[in-house]
Amino acid sequence: MKNTATAFDYPIVIRQKLGFLTITVPDLNIVMAEEIPVTGKLEKHFLMKVARSIGLTWLKVDKQIKRKQAKLRKPSPTKSIMGPLFKNKPINTPEAAKILGVSENTLRRMVKRKQIQCMKTAKGHRRFSETALKNWIEKSKSQENPKN
Repeated sequence: MKNTATAFDYPIVIRQKLGFLTITVPDLNIVMAEEIPVTGKLEKHFLMKVARSIGLTWLKVDKQIKRKQAKLRKPSPTKSIMGPLFKNKPINTPEAAKILGVSENTLRRMVKRKQIQCMKTAKGHRRFSETALKNWIEKSKSQENPKN
């Protein structure tokens, strides 16, 4: 079983920069800053602010870890949405051409002439339904053997 991360697994970096004491967690892009007192001495009030900032930083780290773990556990919503729409898996152009016994170029021309129906993916690829292929096969058989 994979060990889950805790807030203490991420390093907290404390350094002085441009008159501020910065508290950062580089791995998670968390940055907090406290202004250094003008006297430059460690005063009780300043130390309490720094301690509070470190505590808040750990809480932010913990919150991010929990949010990321929750994202990992959620199933993809597309599976439940796409399932009912495509009970029969869409057939791509090369497979459809083999089923119909024609070349891919012939199949593309048939689509242009609207002899067979297809749907296009977001990227423009043609997908054929099983029923559209069956309808075309039945139609072509009835045209070959006309009833007199």
